[in-house]
Amino acid sequence: MKESDSMKTPSINQPKLFKSYDNLDSSTKNLFSGIKTEIELISKKNGVTLIVVDESLQLGGNNFSLKGKIIDGDKIVNNVRIKISNSENKNTDMERELYMINYIEKMGYPVPKIYLDGVTNSKNHFYIQEFILGKNVREIKTNKFKIYNKIQNFFIDLHSNTSLPGYGKIYNDHGVWKGESSTWSNALRDKLKLSFRRTYAADLIKDHDLEDKLLEILEINNNILNVGEAKSLLHGDAGLINFMGYKNELVAILDPEFAVVGDPAYEFSDKIGEKNDYSFDFLQKYIRGITDKGININSDSFLRRGLIYSPFIVADIIPNLWEAGNTEGAKYFISILPDEIQKALMA
Repeated sequence: MKESDSMKTPSINQPKLFKSYDNLDSSTKNLFSGIKTEIELISKKNGVTLIVVDESLQLGGNNFSLKGKIIDGDKIVNNVRIKISNSENKNTDMERELYMINYIEKMGYPVPKIYLDGVTNSKNHFYIQEFILGKNVREIKTNKFKIYNKIQNFFIDLHSNTSLPGYGKIYNDHGVWKGESSTWSNALRDKLKLSFRRTYAADLIKDHDLEDKLLEILEINNNILNVGEAKSLLHGDAGLINFMGYKNELVAILDPEFAVVGDPAYEFSDKIGEKNDYSFDFLQKYIRGITDKGININSDSFLRRGLIYSPFIVADIIPNLWEAGNTEGAKYFISILPDEIQKALMA
């Protein structure tokens, strides 16, 4: 397996994916302040005395998060992270994340403890989660061989779950978790159309040819993308930023709110390469490990499928960032989308 130049990261520096509290307008700050106060009251009714730190707010596409402290009298018992859905229609993402946190814990991998979850009067789902001491693995520059091995094993074990019905984002259908689409291509197509509807509504992209080219890519590659054996439960946002390390140990796996049933190559598609999160050596070891478990991931076309998926992931990120108020981030991904499409067409 050789590295292709087309797998390398663009030279543009990727901006941060969050907007800080200090940069929000006054009306948005007031909204967050009201929700923050309500969560403190809900927590107290449930026996948790919580203080929220306003200045710590980070705003993402589907949620915002704050740091907080659980106190007992004058004593800080635990530092915590409070994650809150930013609108009522995003509560499904929060429910999916809580399901996955529980699932990953049962697999035997570390996740932050959930102290409390609930819903505010304004229908915002939230949870209060243990704050983990450490760095995201992307920031750890040395002595992370042991952590990498643990992450490899996590993906192998997670992707060995091929039993969930359907494809695409998982949801709770009367107690049964399953993908929301009938085929993997349908899941990609539906997600793409939704992303572009949101992008057009915000007047971010006027060129409808980009969407047409992506739909064409799906049609051209329908045979290799719809291979029935390549169907696994995926984390859905598997960059190293969502893995926490401390003293050469993996201490937490974070943010599985985008979990999907689909092709394992989708998990790594924009993350493999010399300058990306995972090396080709990492991928080769993963492929050997998942194959040893009896899972047929069609390794011959794995990298090619990863290239094909990359522009679909980019197209999905754009409206999330824009709706979160991160104009810089949205414009960055708009700027690289044509190149990602071209790479996929050449794959």
